[in-house]
Amino acid sequence: MEFFQTIWTALTTENELALNITGIPLVFIESFISMLLFSTILDISSTKKQQILYVILFGVFSLFSAYLIPLPYNTIINLLICPILVLVIFKTGILKAILSEIVSYISFVLIGVITHNLLTFFFDVSVNAISYISIYRILTSCIIYAIALIVFLICYKFHINITLLNKFKRKTNSRILLNLFLGIIAI
Repeated sequence: MEFFQTIWTALTTENELALNITGIPLVFIESFISMLLFSTILDISSTKKQQILYVILFGVFSLFSAYLIPLPYNTIINLLICPILVLVIFKTGILKAILSEIVSYISFVLIGVITHNLLTFFFDVSVNAISYISIYRILTSCIIYAIALIVFLICYKFHINITLLNKFKRKTNSRILLNLFLGIIAI
């Protein structure tokens, strides 16, 4: 009985070790769901082998960068790894690889902001509690992943995707990439 009490205490109080342990499977789940989202929305065809390879590699790279590289740099590394993996594994163009990351992040940020705001409004849970207490992080992550899966299923069922990118010529893609790059530099 003391074992379960110790686990419950670790999950309901601020505990960095519990956050790290519960965060490991969440990284792989999030990479799988984000892959489903961007491959459906951007109309990227893939095999099961490619999907499994992407989820495993992105999850492992994310975990290594999260635990071994200091905070501002691990985010930059994750931002670079995602399009590179999409480019190499799914054999897409550079524009689709970059857009795959943008689609994933925008989806999860929007869903996360809405979820966090609803939890703080209805249940009076602070953002710090959601960030530093494992049980709240698991709960909000499950809600975010469930909503993201619902968005994926809607896009999949109703064939909501962006096929316009397939019709662009190489010169148009180059101009779009140049504008995107210049916009990022300007920001």
